[in-house]
Amino acid sequence: MIDLITSTANHHVKYLRSLLRSRKDRHNERRFVVEGVRLVGEALNFAQPSLVLYVPEQLASTERGQQLLDQLAQLPHAFATTPAILAGLSDVETPQGIIAVVPMPQFTRQSASLILMLDGVQDPGNVGTLLRSAEAAGVGQVLCLPGTADVWSPKVVRSGMGVHFRLPIVDGLNWETALPLIEHCQQRFAAVQD
Repeated sequence: MIDLITSTANHHVKYLRSLLRSRKDRHNERRFVVEGVRLVGEALNFAQPSLVLYVPEQLASTERGQQLLDQLAQLPHAFATTPAILAGLSDVETPQGIIAVVPMPQFTRQSASLILMLDGVQDPGNVGTLLRSAEAAGVGQVLCLPGTADVWSPKVVRSGMGVHFRLPIVDGLNWETALPLIEHCQQRFAAVQD
């Protein structure tokens, strides 16, 4: 018999909620939240989640979900829950039945020939789109400056569609700490929104 988390007062539910809502908690823990069959499946290729909540019957209803369900049986911190608990954690209209906490990827510092700097890009959807576009264009690193939406927030992660696991992202920078990271770039271009 699978233990089922049914209370919003459960410590796992509270922990997930804190990471979903608080940039400070995400950065202090060096963990972020991924949601949905595709993103959690991709996350499992890069790191072991520290926590997974899932709705077994919802995952079992699709082939991809069933494959993920089989993988979850091997994880020590994966817990079944109810659709209501998962819906309470999700900010999407129709949750896919799974949500996970994963560590922020640690990439080795290297000199990238093409770097994207995000300065004051506040819309989370736009940040996620820029991250996906950067990966497609061959950008080797993304630097995030003040005023930019938190790249680890649920909306940016969802919009990024897995790019967070493949593209080195450095956040928490200011111009003083960012400039040495682009010194080697011989060409620099700036784009501003009117």
